[in-house]
Amino acid sequence: MTAIATQSDPFTMLSFSPAGHPRHGAYQIVLMPWMSRLPSHFRSQTIFSEVQKLYCAKGHPLFDIPDERITDAHLKAQPFAGRTYMTDETICGVTFSWSAATPHMEGTLLLLLSGVYIGFLPDHYAEESVHTGQLRVIAPERMTFEDPFHIAYPRERPSRATEALARAIVAGVEAKGWCWARTARRAWAWLNPGKNRH
Repeated sequence: MTAIATQSDPFTMLSFSPAGHPRHGAYQIVLMPWMSRLPSHFRSQTIFSEVQKLYCAKGHPLFDIPDERITDAHLKAQPFAGRTYMTDETICGVTFSWSAATPHMEGTLLLLLSGVYIGFLPDHYAEESVHTGQLRVIAPERMTFEDPFHIAYPRERPSRATEALARAIVAGVEAKGWCWARTARRAWAWLNPGKNRH
């Protein structure tokens, strides 16, 4: 894990591992958030969307304030921890005060639990922390959006294993009653043997 911040530039960048982007050549196939700038020599297919909601942790100034009293101005005034792939975007109509960024939801959760930041997390991932009282969701009726995910791999001459795995992921997600999260975990395990992940 790497965290970078300086006194002259207090923006925090939190990273757990090298980027797993297919153009870096580290992986043959990647499950990733939607990127409008994906190189043309990669093919991609959207396979599911995650519901993202805004959260803060116990100890944060907004934690005990009712949703009806939290205005856009309150949200803009809080240090915001976002994802590196959507830095500086206006989200749900609010221009947040970007103060930290991480490529992974695990990093965002760590930043939120510091009590300093507000930020978006997939609702299924934050559920346990909300249940235990560590996090609270903020104004879900207006601070909610869907984040599409897709698989991406080289358009030219992908390996047979890559094509087979891509088809299996798509078929699994589209199958009636299949849990996309289970599909993603299995795909990650196949591509990264011997490693553990939530």
